[in-house]
Amino acid sequence: MKAILLLGPTGTGKTSLALRLCKEFEGLIVSVDSRQVYKHMDVGTGKIRDNNVRIQKGNGWWKVNNLKIYGFDIITPDTTFSSFDFLKYVSSLNLVKFNKPVFFVGGTGFYFDCLLGNVRLSGVEKNTKLRLDLEKQNREELNAKLKEIDPIRAGSIDSKNKVRLIRAIEISIGRNTSPKEVREQFSLLTYLIAQDPLLLGLTGHRALLYQRADAWVDSIFDTSLMEEVTMLEQLGFGQSLPVRGLIYKSAISFVKGELSKKHAVERAKFDLHAYIRRQQTYFGKMKGINWLDISENGFDNKISTLVQSYLDG
Repeated sequence: MKAILLLGPTGTGKTSLALRLCKEFEGLIVSVDSRQVYKHMDVGTGKIRDNNVRIQKGNGWWKVNNLKIYGFDIITPDTTFSSFDFLKYVSSLNLVKFNKPVFFVGGTGFYFDCLLGNVRLSGVEKNTKLRLDLEKQNREELNAKLKEIDPIRAGSIDSKNKVRLIRAIEISIGRNTSPKEVREQFSLLTYLIAQDPLLLGLTGHRALLYQRADAWVDSIFDTSLMEEVTMLEQLGFGQSLPVRGLIYKSAISFVKGELSKKHAVERAKFDLHAYIRRQQTYFGKMKGINWLDISENGFDNKISTLVQSYLDG
């Protein structure tokens, strides 16, 4: 299997470029995005930003202009999804059988590191009952619990991130998966690393990325995002952690009258800028990436040349 990893922060146009490359090289796409795995969350996660495309939705995949994207709509927003789950999902696709180039595309750096074997996961499965109990506790209570059962892990984790605190407690309590089971779950790594994947990164001046992100926020806050948030509330997902996250929390505050539209948009942009900075910081630490600046003329042609050379191998 030939694997092309296309990564970069929000606003660099990864998916639209990947669709063009997928068509050009007769490949398929796997989304590497921790937010796009959720059903009913399409607009606020920016799955497809071009309205002039044909979309067919399936369970765990979309077809966009007849090009398959895996990794969309895997679970509902009230279900947790870890990097462990992501690797299991990709492994289950058995991508080798397609005999096509696979474009792994997205902005979740940790997922890319998992695909490349740069990090060692715990191998601990999610514990739904435990998570439901832990979600009822505040950050202070979770920090205290983690310090009690695993002080070393507690000293190395973001104490303000509730999701990571819950996962850390879950790992500390559930370290009972055998090494053999973990190896079998992550058989994907064996052939992905062996194929020496091509790593391509899209980047740009921060001001440009902010500008593009702001334009996108402005475009979705008028109608489509409000409709999506209202639907999520009606489906009973309004209190789910993903729906309380990036973009959505501002939209919910506006819908409920807690914020004016102006302030909701400002907060969404502020949060998105911070997210872009975090992405840039994370990707900046990764090794072996061929970086291309989206502001340079012909950058997409350079990428096509790199992909062609890699496939010709």
